[in-house]
Amino acid sequence: TKIIAVVKANAYGHGMLTISKKAIECGVSMLAVAQPEEGRQLRKEGITIPIIVMGGMLPEEMQAIADDDLTPFIFTIDQLKALELVASKQKKVIKFHLKVETGMNRIGIKLGKDLEEFISVLDKCKHVNLSAICSHFANADELDKEFASKQYQKFVQAIKQLAQAEYYPSSHMANSAAAASCDFSRLDYIRLGVSMYGLQSEQLHKLKLTPVMTLKTKVIHIKTIEKGEPVGYGRNFIASRSTKVATLPIGYADGLRRELSNNGEVLIRGKRANIIGNVCMDHIMVDVSMIDGVEVGDEVVIIGKQGDEKITAADIAKRINTIHYEIVTCIGPRVPRIYIDE
Repeated sequence: TKIIAVVKANAYGHGMLTISKKAIECGVSMLAVAQPEEGRQLRKEGITIPIIVMGGMLPEEMQAIADDDLTPFIFTIDQLKALELVASKQKKVIKFHLKVETGMNRIGIKLGKDLEEFISVLDKCKHVNLSAICSHFANADELDKEFASKQYQKFVQAIKQLAQAEYYPSSHMANSAAAASCDFSRLDYIRLGVSMYGLQSEQLHKLKLTPVMTLKTKVIHIKTIEKGEPVGYGRNFIASRSTKVATLPIGYADGLRRELSNNGEVLIRGKRANIIGNVCMDHIMVDVSMIDGVEVGDEVVIIGKQGDEKITAADIAKRINTIHYEIVTCIGPRVPRIYIDE
């Protein structure tokens, strides 16, 4: 089974170009993005291996696919016709992956009549090549595999329907969770996304993955406020005692979610400090009253380890009722990415 490295959304916030180059160095067969523009960025940087575009696209976006030698997910007859037209004008053959609907109900062509009609149009196309068939699991990260198994059986039906029409493309369906826990689903390729960044779902704990990302900042200001004084916009934190406040230059413009207002923690000098007041666009304030010796310039860990303490993206996600994917993906472009290759 070969690997498709999923680097969409700036490689889940980790930096698409550097992660893509490392993935290629490690031997992946393809890269996967969500939008043609992401593929274009990689092509401009000299990346030549196959790049699949997994997101839903309008027919008029097929020109970008042809211009940058990308491989789209196709799931409607209109998309297929548009790709054929663009390819014929450029006198080339463009590969595509057929996305079939098996239970996610997001994008994908339905089996049976809809797929039959698609095949009849494909039979007439001379400038496109069905190189792979694919689908996506809705809940492979859950322990109960009943629905995942039903999805896979539908996928097998789609493969058989194509074979009856004498199409024998490669196949891929497994995301990280399915690759780790659904042996039946690995097929020709697996698509590794979240696991590639060391982020774990319940099904991935047995792999003992290590998160790739540490998010850090520094203390830029310290002050002591008295009982009754407010902190931040809206004055929704009022000091109940004399409080030593450290200001950090990171905020919601950098991806630190505003739901962490009066609800989050950071690590300073190996100890936990509470976020107090509202998260600002560019700053947060934390209570360091119980941490000795905090100074301007001290390193602060938002995500990662410091001393014996650790805060993970999953820890933050649990506090604000979301998923770790969102925590890392939302880290903004103005946050520098520094890569340490071990």
